[in-house]
Amino acid sequence: MTDPVILGTIFLAASAPVAINAVITAQLFHLNVDLAVAAFLETTLLYVAVLFPLAYSFFRQG
Repeated sequence: MTDPVILGTIFLAASAPVAINAVITAQLFHLNVDLAVAAFLETTLLYVAVLFPLAYSFFRQG
């Protein structure tokens, strides 16, 4: 696979933070909601602080 659009899409999807749906699912099935919220917050902060700027600079350079 050498298509940069496909590779970029796969990269962004793989590095995206845990969705809020994980928290909703945890509540629905009476699972550990605190763990789901922690994963949601940590991965979102990590994505915004580290991965998004790296991906932006990587794709901006070509």
